[in-house]
Amino acid sequence: MIGQPTNVTVDRTLTGAVPGRGLVTITDPEHGTAGGRILRVRADGSHVRWTPAADGHTAALLAVCAPSGVLAMVIAPSPAQPGGAGPQVAIALAVSEALTGWRKAWLGLGRSTANMSPAPLDWEPPKEWLCVPHLVTVTTGDQDAHDRVVWELVTRELAVHGHGLPVPSDRIRADIHARLADLLLLRTRARQHALPHTAAGRLVGDLCLDGPLGIQTIYAHAADLLAALRRDTTLCDRDCR
Repeated sequence: MIGQPTNVTVDRTLTGAVPGRGLVTITDPEHGTAGGRILRVRADGSHVRWTPAADGHTAALLAVCAPSGVLAMVIAPSPAQPGGAGPQVAIALAVSEALTGWRKAWLGLGRSTANMSPAPLDWEPPKEWLCVPHLVTVTTGDQDAHDRVVWELVTRELAVHGHGLPVPSDRIRADIHARLADLLLLRTRARQHALPHTAAGRLVGDLCLDGPLGIQTIYAHAADLLAALRRDTTLCDRDCR
């Protein structure tokens, strides 16, 4: 992901049932004000809030204009859409809160800039913004770790200059995003020391020597990864390391 950490622990009951499309936030009531309905008060006193929005674009505008005291924010889709359930929003909130903490510590950013979404945006972001998929390993406390993709709407300036994210062309990014299921499986296999003996498996094994497969590595080696994936007709379940 852009920055650390790449692992998050999630409270699946964090949001409960998200009422509908809108912006879900975690706010610190002592350092700023925020509107919306309170869904939950956490043990540390922070609030999980929901502000309705007519569409994803409006929710994103609410996120961009979020006041100080916002610790995390998620553009929540309609509950009827895939990824719209409360547990998926809870995962995105956990990633947003982790990124906010990392950026505050290492980049000096005082407010949350991690506008997350549990599903790809259904609208085209402005030219100066990027929709970036983060590959993260999630634990819920009572289950084994599993890998997920969480999307972030981030400014190109923050992605490139704040984190040094290599940004391929729109075409290559679209090709990479179309293969995220394969890349996520390879991340899982690398974590389990069970990479397939294929071109993609061998390449990912080399790329993961210093850490898990994340979007920075994927974008930096996009051409090689796409070529390897095209040579692999399937990510076999046998003949693994």
